[in-house]
Amino acid sequence: IRFDKKRIQAEHFQEIREFSHIWVTFIFHENTNTDANAVAKIRPPRLFGKRVGCLSTRSPHRPNAIGLSVCEVIGVTNDSIELSCIDMMDGTPVLDGE
Repeated sequence: IRFDKKRIQAEHFQEIREFSHIWVTFIFHENTNTDANAVAKIRPPRLFGKRVGCLSTRSPHRPNAIGLSVCEVIGVTNDSIELSCIDMMDGTPVLDGE
């Protein structure tokens, strides 16, 4: 996660280096099903055709565009937090990390 130094300074997040993991709240910015007619049941690739409710998966195709992911903290710099185990695309807008 790279921060805009004008809005978020290093003092906001430096103690995160002491954590093993953080929760990251983000926006599924490439969500294609944000209208009221979003499909309720989807077929995730790992379930080999089985249909399940979209909110019980990590699918970005959901009636809301808010996502939550637990990520491992690898390092912290003056303008970023380096994470692994991320369920987001590069460039995903992050709302909060806690």
